[in-house]
Amino acid sequence: MRWSVLMVSDQWRISEPDALENQTIENVGKPGTYLSLISGGSIVDSTLLQGNPNEFRWAIRRDEQFGDKWRMFVPNTCHNVDLSDNGNANVRSSFSRLTPGRRRR
Repeated sequence: MRWSVLMVSDQWRISEPDALENQTIENVGKPGTYLSLISGGSIVDSTLLQGNPNEFRWAIRRDEQFGDKWRMFVPNTCHNVDLSDNGNANVRSSFSRLTPGRRRR
């Protein structure tokens, strides 16, 4: 699965699933930069995300309620990624922070 948005710096490549079905998300414009928790970030509500040279594995799963939608979870937690401005379709959204959800592997 690959997912790209807008400019090269905003394009992200999703890796093939590992044995646990988790994936990395790498920036196309800056190879070796992965979507990750902010350095030293704890896995709590509103943890910020950033590009990081260390690979971070995400549990990318179909939404249980809306099967045509996907969610990105921190593996084995209920925390999933929210978009800036709550995903407002009228502004250019970006990955922003973690929000609570149902626990996912």
